[in-house]
Amino acid sequence: MIEWLISSFINLVIWLVDFILSPIDILISSYIPAVSVAFDYVGKFFIYILNFIPFICSWLHFPPFLINLIIGYYIFKLTVPLLVYFVKLAINWYHTLKL
Repeated sequence: MIEWLISSFINLVIWLVDFILSPIDILISSYIPAVSVAFDYVGKFFIYILNFIPFICSWLHFPPFLINLIIGYYIFKLTVPLLVYFVKLAINWYHTLKL
C-alpha cells in the first residue's frame, strides 16, 4: 500500500514536471538549432575566414616559409602536449592495473 502511494506520488510529480516544462522544450527545440547545425555553422565560418588568408598574406608580403612556420608551430603546440598527456595516462593505467 505504501509502495503504491509512493509510486503514484512520484509518477504524479514526473507528470507535472513534464507538463510544466513541455512548452519550454518546444520553444527551445524550435528556436535553437541542433548541435549538428551549429557545428556546420562553425565550420562554414572557419572556411569563410580561411578564404581571406591568401589575400592578407599577399597584401602584407609574407613569404610562404613564414606562413608554414607559423602553422607548423601551432600544430606542434596544440598536438604534442595532448599526445604527451595520453602517453602519461596510458603509463599510469598500466602501472595501476599491473599492481
